[in-house]
Amino acid sequence: MKNVISSLLMIASLTLTNIASASIIEYNASSINLDIELDNGLGFGLNNLVVDISYNSTTWHSINSAKLSLLLSDDFDILDTEWADITTIENVIQPLIIAQEIDSNFPRYYFNIDVKDYLTIGAPDELSFLLHADRGDFEYHNARLTVDYNPLTVSTSVPEPTSIAILALGLLGLAGARKKKS
Repeated sequence: MKNVISSLLMIASLTLTNIASASIIEYNASSINLDIELDNGLGFGLNNLVVDISYNSTTWHSINSAKLSLLLSDDFDILDTEWADITTIENVIQPLIIAQEIDSNFPRYYFNIDVKDYLTIGAPDELSFLLHADRGDFEYHNARLTVDYNPLTVSTSVPEPTSIAILALGLLGLAGARKKKS
């Protein structure tokens, strides 16, 4: 009888448990790389650029990490140090992101920011941020949102209560027949 009960418990735990592993997904702001010049008023570029990245979190249970990567480059002018800054994320002014130097020694540079706290779970949404030319000028090419998340667990193998009851009665009947034989 103990074996029958432990078998029932094992079958029930296997059918009711569904463990999902983490997944990583990437979203791009644009399908192509752009060349948009930003400057702090010395040239003909924009001083600020609003960028939106659409994402769909309807299948997310929780977020492990989320990184916003901006692809920027220096235009190799006379200024040695040029700075890019994000002044607003999701309408949060001054989101405690330190301005990043755009180094002319690297043709293209990725500016990485942790944005986990700015994403919403459960619906299609957009991550919106304001890129600002803090000093000098540089070019914005693209932005990418990389999210490491735990997916929602939807168990499709949960039996209905009647099926479990029939299985239990069948196993008890087998156990009773075996006991009667002995």
